[in-house]
Amino acid sequence: MNLGKPHWEAAKWVLRYLCGTIGRGLNYVNRGGFPTIESFVDLDFVGSIDIRRFIIDNVFKVFGNTINWKANLEAVVALSSTEAEYTVAC
Repeated sequence: MNLGKPHWEAAKWVLRYLCGTIGRGLNYVNRGGFPTIESFVDLDFVGSIDIRRFIIDNVFKVFGNTINWKANLEAVVALSSTEAEYTVAC
């Protein structure tokens, strides 16, 4: 199998990233009890009044530990915060 130069470059990038972040990490703690999965969503419509697009923030937690976080500028144009909330709910 010949992976080629793009794969070699990607492998080197991963190794550089790992070497540069060796002293960093996340601590996950099992606090016992029933496993809980939580999801939080926030919508920011006011910050983009000129372009009428909104930002959605998502946070997912398991046992109280954050496992995923994402902020996303939506491609959909909303005319009001109510319309933006309805779009997110759908």
